[in-house]
Amino acid sequence: MHQRMLNDGFEPDAYTFVPLFKACGNILDLETGIKLHDVAKTQGFTSHMIVLTALLSMYANCNALEEAETIFNCFSQPDVVCWNAMLSAYVNHGEGVKALRLYLQMHEEGMCPTIQTVIIAIQACGVIVEEVDRQTALEISCTLHAYARKRGFISHEFVHTTLVSVYGKCGRIEYAENVFTEQPVHHLSLWNGMISAYVDQGSIDKALQLFWQMVSERVSPDQRTYVLALQACISCMKMDPKMHTYSKHFQMLIQEVGEALHADAVSAGFLCDVFVVTSLVTFYGRCRLPEKAEEVFCRLGQSTAVVWNALLCAYIEGGLAERALGMLKRMKEDSVLLDATSILCILQGCNDAGTLDLCLELHFAIVSLEQDSDLFLRSALIHTYGGCADIKDAEWVFHGFPYQDVATWNAHSTGCVMDGNMMASACLFEELHLAGLRPDGVTYAAVISACNHAGKVDEALEYFMMMDWFHNILPDSKHLVSITDLLGRAGDFTRLESVLQIMSKEHIDPSTWLFLLGACRTHGNLNLAKEAFEYAVGLKPKQATAYISMSNIYAEAGITDQFLESG
Repeated sequence: MHQRMLNDGFEPDAYTFVPLFKACGNILDLETGIKLHDVAKTQGFTSHMIVLTALLSMYANCNALEEAETIFNCFSQPDVVCWNAMLSAYVNHGEGVKALRLYLQMHEEGMCPTIQTVIIAIQACGVIVEEVDRQTALEISCTLHAYARKRGFISHEFVHTTLVSVYGKCGRIEYAENVFTEQPVHHLSLWNGMISAYVDQGSIDKALQLFWQMVSERVSPDQRTYVLALQACISCMKMDPKMHTYSKHFQMLIQEVGEALHADAVSAGFLCDVFVVTSLVTFYGRCRLPEKAEEVFCRLGQSTAVVWNALLCAYIEGGLAERALGMLKRMKEDSVLLDATSILCILQGCNDAGTLDLCLELHFAIVSLEQDSDLFLRSALIHTYGGCADIKDAEWVFHGFPYQDVATWNAHSTGCVMDGNMMASACLFEELHLAGLRPDGVTYAAVISACNHAGKVDEALEYFMMMDWFHNILPDSKHLVSITDLLGRAGDFTRLESVLQIMSKEHIDPSTWLFLLGACRTHGNLNLAKEAFEYAVGLKPKQATAYISMSNIYAEAGITDQFLESG
């Protein structure tokens, strides 16, 4: 349209450039934006505040933050719209500290903030939760909250919605609840903000209760509401019932909730929304229902890369490695890009299933996407090759770059253990030290496991003690299980009891006590077996394994009746 205007002999004025810069920002066309900037400058329009503000926003939207700052510094006396544009640019680029400093500068220069200014400043607090720390973000949020109340802004929908979001990110859900409950009218954005805060904090039951409360109050959920409710369900399905208070029965209930949300989303006509579909595909993947995930995927006419990746992960989580391999080939044919998150998910699936063909395909995809320098992907690739018993390729990836972080070393060491190459794992531990890197708990778990498989008792104990003495790393269940298994099989109960004395017995994982029960049965150590049994059933009273093991120990000792009386 601009070109047609010029061809027809019309000269643009300052106001013509405002929508032009906005259009360039919307479509991220920095090249055209720069050319228009030059034209506006030549014609003397860059002295107009409205033009400079539009230009600033264009550069910010096109990820040219330094140029946006340069434009801002051109203002001799910026108005509040210009200040807000620069504040928003900083927040959108994750520069929360810079945004808050600019907000203070705005006050110091006597500029009176608007509601929009306060909203952006509160959003900046949400950014610095990760950038600085929660406590600082919380203190500044509370100050801005008080200022908003003083100015009469607190009743504004976006002010209290943003406060709810930021308080949730700061981990102070009670503050968010107070803001929510004190509002006489709950707009849809406020409901969504409160549900989102609960999801972020892992309060899944509260998130779903609030969703149903919202529906019961005849507030119609939008696409974002359904996405948030499904995210709550997905969070539950992620949790390992062995490690979390959520039971399998509860997860079955959550599956029913997710299916009900699916039905409601269909009724609301939201199955054409890519975010709702992606959430449903991910949810069914977590439920190990890949066929349902595929059904939802197929109902979406135009699938984006995000939905393809979600379905790929659903196949992996459902144990359908062959189908995942076929989809990976389809994605390649249709030029659908894999994202890093999906690659990590699929690599984990390959590792669990030992699917080397799929691992090789992913390795090729990583190289093709020029992501092979990504340390997370390299570590996952090494770990997966190790899990597929392909140590040569694992070594090739490991030595393919001059720099390795601790995670990369750990992945290679764990692969060596899985392949039965115990000496290689121990050598890697020493090489890590020589490289000037600090081992972590995973490093020690690998080398202690290597010693366990090789029957190296003294070496394993040396590494076990080094964890605390040299690196202040407290042993966890993986370290204890390896040591308990090794010393138990060796019948070295004196040193085994010494190791257990070091730990707080109440915090020892049930699996450790079960390994100890097995060792006590092998070597006929009844007294230690009784102690291990008491701790095991104290931690998991309904677990049958401990009772069966102890029953066998008593039976072999000829005192079955005594066990039955005590049980």
